[in-house]
Parts: sequence; structure tokens; C-alpha cells
Amino acid sequence: MYKNTCLKSLLALFLMFGMLLSPITSITSYAETPPLEDVIVKSLNWLEATQNEDGSWGSAELAFLNTTEVADYLSKNNRLPANVEKSKTWLQELEIHNFDVASRVLPLIDNKDQQNLL
Repeated sequence: MYKNTCLKSLLALFLMFGMLLSPITSITSYAETPPLEDVIVKSLNWLEATQNEDGSWGSAELAFLNTTEVADYLSKNNRLPANVEKSKTWLQELEIHNFDVASRVLPLIDNKDQQNLL
């Protein structure tokens, strides 16, 4: 339930961010809602541009949670596959020190040998 709430909040944030970035060409555009696909594309572009060099998303304190949520969403929706692979590499290099970490990383790991170790 917490994961769904976080994901919904994250998606709402991305959608709001996308709407804020939409070009304002006239006063009437304030009342108009951009097409959903435009908002999604802008949000995906933002995610692509803000991924950390190491493959994670967010600051060090929140990178694990942000990365697992974003990578899970993108993976399930077949979006930004290169970025998802980069995040999977980062996640696979993490030290698994508890069941919460393992439960978030495991669905994103393709390597069966590494899954068995977890």
C-alpha cells in the first residue's frame, strides 16, 4: 500500500511538473489543460535528464527509494529502457542489508544467480 501511495504521489508530482513546463502562449492557455501525452513526454524527458551519472535518481539520502520506484514504473510501462538498465546496474551494486532493500531490488534484477543470492 505504501509503495502504491508513493508511486501515485510521484506520478502526480511529475504530471504537475510537466504542466508547469508547458508553454504559455496566451492568457487562454491558463484555462487549458495540455494533452496528457504531452505531459507524460515532458515528464519522461525530465526523468531522463535528471538521472544521476551512476544510474540512480535523487539525492544520496533518497536515491534508493526514488530509483526503485521510478525504475519499477518505467520498467512496467516500457519507458526509457536505457535509463532503466542503468538504474538496474546501480541497484545490483548495492549492498543488500535488510529485507526491505531486497524486496525492492529483487523485482528489478534480471540476473537469476543474483536473485537466488538475495
